[in-house]
Amino acid sequence: MTRPRATAPPGRGVRLGVAGVGAVLVGGGLIGRLASDRMPAAAAVALIGLVAWVVRAALPVRRSAAADVLLGIMIVCGSAAAAGTDLVGYAPALVGVSVVVSDGDRPRAPSVGAVLGSAVLLALGTVLSRPPLVTAVAAVAALALVSLASLNRRRTVQAETARRAALEQLVVAEQERGRVAALEERARLARDLHDVLAHSLGGLVVQLGALEAELDAGRHDAAAERARGARELATTGLGDARRAVAALRVQGSDAAVVVRDLVARHRDLGGDAILDLQGTSTAEPDVVEVVRMACLELLTNARRHAPGVTTTVTLDQDDGIRLIVTTPRTAASPTSRGGGHGLRGLRERVESVGGTVRVTEGDPFTVTVEVLQ
Repeated sequence: MTRPRATAPPGRGVRLGVAGVGAVLVGGGLIGRLASDRMPAAAAVALIGLVAWVVRAALPVRRSAAADVLLGIMIVCGSAAAAGTDLVGYAPALVGVSVVVSDGDRPRAPSVGAVLGSAVLLALGTVLSRPPLVTAVAAVAALALVSLASLNRRRTVQAETARRAALEQLVVAEQERGRVAALEERARLARDLHDVLAHSLGGLVVQLGALEAELDAGRHDAAAERARGARELATTGLGDARRAVAALRVQGSDAAVVVRDLVARHRDLGGDAILDLQGTSTAEPDVVEVVRMACLELLTNARRHAPGVTTTVTLDQDDGIRLIVTTPRTAASPTSRGGGHGLRGLRERVESVGGTVRVTEGDPFTVTVEVLQ
């Protein structure tokens, strides 16, 4: 069953487009007020908030110290000038309040501060400009509606994040149970192999002992019969041993099967991925385990840092094993992901089996795991 995909944050182009439309619609009214005698100071203050809105939208990242300062300017200037501009200049403040309150990664204190600060400045501007009662009521209603809608959005995003975290934990738990079950099955097969060899070799020792006794007694016909019995017993034991050894091979020793399963789970969790399999081989179990852990770590990072984009997973087994995971960057992607604890631990695991890890920064973000055999 395909699970709903989390909504990716709006990109820089979308934010800039929305801010541009707002600047055209709001700026025209504010510029007209600057030329009039009616509260030109309020219009000037509102224009400052409008410029901060456009500048923030043009920033390459959504969250930074500069972006937060611009948010504060939007809220302060827009709220203070709302009453004096008949709510025309209130738009940047409402956008700023919405951004702060709806961001589920921010603490609650900034959200409460944004709403209360806007309300206080709105009241101060109302006292100074004395607008009609309907304007003051409309301003309070707009702040309340935006705050409630943003709070609902925040809760929705947090619930989705919690649900995805629970699914991630469920996948990890299922994989761990699968590993434990595989180890138990290997132990059972090892016992079966021991029983097969003990039975076959024990019977063969008995037959050879009897054969030696028949030869010492000069009973050649009986000795020949014992030899035929020993040969049949050895043939049967060899077949049983081969079947037991074949069954003892670790499930998932084909890295392609493991990677294909992880990509399918990635898609089930809402991620998007393109899988490219090249070549075929059967690697050692410890190498396949490293490839599995690498693919799991990189796909988890892709869902966490670049939701909504398509990750390309390439597994090349023509000469050893080479796993390449490529993820385009988004506005929400951190500047560097090469030094995180997850990738550091991954590098240690890969090096333990004689492999290497290469991290290519930039856009797209690429990690190459290579184990030569």
